[in-house]
Formats: sequence, structure tokens, C-alpha cells
Amino acid sequence: TTGEFAPGRTGERDAPMESSGGTLKIEVTPADARITIKHENEAERPVSESTLQLPEGSYTVSASARGYASGSQSIRVQGGRTATVTLAL
Repeated sequence: TTGEFAPGRTGERDAPMESSGGTLKIEVTPADARITIKHENEAERPVSESTLQLPEGSYTVSASARGYASGSQSIRVQGGRTATVTLAL
């Protein structure tokens, strides 16, 4: 939103705030594990990349592979930061 303000005066504006995202690195063993990610109240979705750019928030990363016990880890992604999930099944 644009607008003009007089010097020395304060004002309020209604404008959407941009939420910065962060980076999530996923390290899973074995390498052929099926990986999914779930963001707070959203549906779980499959992931094929090992590095993701995501909006800030809480996530659960899950992995499964034939012949291994499944695993999951919850993590918080913060703007401008890199978070790493390591799952060894």
C-alpha cells in the first residue's frame, strides 16, 4: 500500500505483512525412503527434494522405507534461517 505522510506526523495503514520464509534441509537414511511433510493444519504431502524453501511455521517430517521402522520429527522453520531434520530409520 502506498500513501503520503507529512514530516513529523504518524499514521496507520492497513496492509498485508509479508511473512519471510526459511530453509528446511532434510537428511534421511536410507536414501530411498519415502518422505512426507505436514505444515500445522494442512494435509500431509510427499517431498522429493532434500532442501525446501518454506513459510515460517511448525512442520512434521516423516519418512518410511521397506524393511525399516518409520520415523518422524517436528521442527519449526523461522524466517531467514536454516533448520535441519535428520532421520535415520
